[in-house]
Parts: sequence; structure tokens; C-alpha cells
Amino acid sequence: MIGAPLWPERSARLHEVSASRCYVRPRVAIVLILLVLAASATGCSPDDQGQEVRGKTSLVAADLATLPPTVASVNAFGADLYRAYREQNRGNFVLAPYVIAYGLGMTRAGASAETLRQIDQVLRVAPGEDINRGFATLAQVLSTRNGERKTDVRKGRVEITAASTEWAPRGTKFNENYLDELRSFYDTGVRVVDFRSDPDAARNAMNNWARGVTNGNVAQLVPRGLLTDQASLVDVSTMAVQAPWEQPFQPDQPNATRFTTADGQVVTPRTMTTAANAALRFAQGEGWQAVELPFLGGQLSMVLVLPAAGTLDAFENQLTGDQLGTMFDGLQPSAFDVRVPKFQFETATLLDSELKALGMPAAFSSQDAELGSIAENESLSLSAVAHQSYIDVSENGTGTQKGSISVDQGTVQNAANAVRVTFDRPFLVLVRDRETDLLLTIGRVVSPNG
Repeated sequence: MIGAPLWPERSARLHEVSASRCYVRPRVAIVLILLVLAASATGCSPDDQGQEVRGKTSLVAADLATLPPTVASVNAFGADLYRAYREQNRGNFVLAPYVIAYGLGMTRAGASAETLRQIDQVLRVAPGEDINRGFATLAQVLSTRNGERKTDVRKGRVEITAASTEWAPRGTKFNENYLDELRSFYDTGVRVVDFRSDPDAARNAMNNWARGVTNGNVAQLVPRGLLTDQASLVDVSTMAVQAPWEQPFQPDQPNATRFTTADGQVVTPRTMTTAANAALRFAQGEGWQAVELPFLGGQLSMVLVLPAAGTLDAFENQLTGDQLGTMFDGLQPSAFDVRVPKFQFETATLLDSELKALGMPAAFSSQDAELGSIAENESLSLSAVAHQSYIDVSENGTGTQKGSISVDQGTVQNAANAVRVTFDRPFLVLVRDRETDLLLTIGRVVSPNG
């Protein structure tokens, strides 16, 4: 992996966490990318990825006691961001709250006074919470999810690929304490490029870096024209989840399911179906049903949430981190069959207005931003927060090729007296880490055909 990973290689520092490794190449994938921009560019060769400046400290040891409050913060932030984003975006979308929060955490490490208070408010940082150590621990824990997984009927690889780094102009005098903070808690440094002379070359360097850390899945993380010679700090993070299902799915009969979209149109998407066994779990509450579909190995899962017909807006308006926790806690093995449409779409967006509305306008203001802990000779402020994500789900899973799953595919056995759960109207889609309850992605499908 090129660039600074969100987690280190396995080491003795990570205690009480089981470990494994590895990679599976996708046809269907979730690729989740965060770009946080502060005030930025470069003159570089076609393969230039900038020169990295790092602190001299070592990565801190994982502290499992920091996980619950950090997960609660990320999940609450994810629900808040979902609600804010859907106010102006009524179609399909998917966001990655973990990687967005992680990137904002690096900016937070250089913030002070009112800017720090506002970022903490948006990230839902509780008083006394050591969120820096929490992010360091989460990254180390998530690294153990990678590796080859196997059941009696299926085998394949699971991988969370994540990396993060910051970009700044050549000549910036970084505070050593800030570099040490990034190295200690985020296992990264700052990449320097010549923003002021050639913003387009800086954009190319960032895209070169993104291609490297995502194994070529992301060709253009930073679009042309987004960087100007006025930019001064860029924080870039990427994340990809790739995994086959643990429970086999089979393609459904053509035109078997009629899906009513958010605007009332009726479509007949390609669908897939599977039946309940011990791996699948189900929950329901007032006005909603939820189905958990584990990925191979059972450490990661996709949770699909189906609001009652006609209640999507009301359900989304009331969505909170606590409600997500209630859904997760309520998931139990149950006799049900599930029919789900296949879906694939991309979200590429700026999140500036959403983050300002959630309560952190100061970081975006050249007059009010207090990010002086980052550099001695630069006055920094965020100029944009851009987020790009991609999701593709089929009977093979998320981020898997058909050929990557060997052994018998298995057959779908209808459970006796099973309840049929059919996703035939708009629903929410979440990917979570089951052990920690961390929300990796959250989005919605209002039309499975795009």
C-alpha cells in the first residue's frame, strides 16, 4: 500500500484483538473516499505523489477502553450527516462516516479555541473523550478484519483498505508537536507539493496517490478545478470494503419483484434472494424492519433497514446514533426469507454546507479558523470537504468477483414458517463492524436502477 495507512501492520502493540490479513479484488465494491480541503497544489512528475514529512514519534498502542465512546461518536456523527445530506439530496447516496470523521480528526488535532469546540460538537466528542487514541485503536482493530475466510460451502477474502494523509505547500513550517500528533494517533504525516505555482500538478499528485492506495480503483479523486493557488491544506482519506457474503444468495426470477421508487414509479429491478439460517438476523420496531447480512467470516455485515410504506421522510428525520444502536442491539436469528434488489451507484459531493449546518462554520472561515497548531508560517482554513463513494451489491457480495468465491456456492433453503421480507420500496443500507458496532457506511436506495 502506498501512502499512510489508517492502520499499521500487525504488531505486539495490539492486545486482545485477533489478527489476520488480506485482499480480494472487486467486481462489486464499496469504495469510500474522503477529501478534506483547507486553504492548496504542485509542480510534479506524472508519477509524483508528493514528499512526506513525518513526526518522530511512534504509533500509540491500542486502548480498547477508548472504543465504546469513539464508536458512539462516529455513529452519532454518521446519523447527523445522513440527515443533513438528505435535505438537499433526494436520490440514492452512500456516505462513509468513519473515514470522514477520521479525516476531520486529523484537522481537529491542529485546531484550538472555538474551532476545536465546533469540530468536537459535530464529531459528537464527549467531555473527556480521548478521540485521537480512539481513532488509533479503531484503525488497529479494523486491520485484523482483513484476511481469507472460509465456511463449509464458501471461501474468499475480506479486506478493508484505508489510508489517509495531508497535503500542504512546499515551504510550510510544520509544528513538530502537530507532526508528532499525526504520527502517534493517525500513523501519517503531511505530503508537501507546490500548490501555489501549479495547482493542476498538485491535483495530479493527489490522484496518483489515490490510485496507489486503492489499487487503481480511484482514477480521479480530486476533479479538475477544485484546487486553486489559494488552497493551503488538503486532508485526503480513502477507504474500500470488499467482501463476499457468508450466506449464499441466488439470483431471483426475472421481474419477480416490483419496486416502488421514492417518486412513486414502479420498476422491476434485478433481485436476489436467500433464506434464514443461523447467520442471518432480523429486528423490527415501530415503523421499520431490519435485516443483517453478514460477510464471510462474520466480522463485518450489511444491515438493510426497511421503513414502513410511505414513512421514509419521517423515519430519516428521526434517525439518530441511539436509534442505530437500538437496531443493532435488536438483531436476532429469526425464521425469514429475504428478497433484495441488486443496486449500484456512486456519490461524489461536497459536504461543506452539511458540516457548517451541523455546527462547524469557523473551520471554513479564513477570518475565524483557529488551526494555528498545524503550521508556524501559514494561516489555514478549510476550503472544501469533498466526499466520493461507490457501492455495488450483487449475489456475490460487496467488492468480490464471482471467481473469488470457490467451493460449492450452496443452495437457498426456505425456512419453515418463514416470514418473507421483501425490499420493494426505499430502504437504508449500512455496513458495520459487528464486534464494535462501528458504522463504516450509511446510505439509502430510493431507486435500485439508479
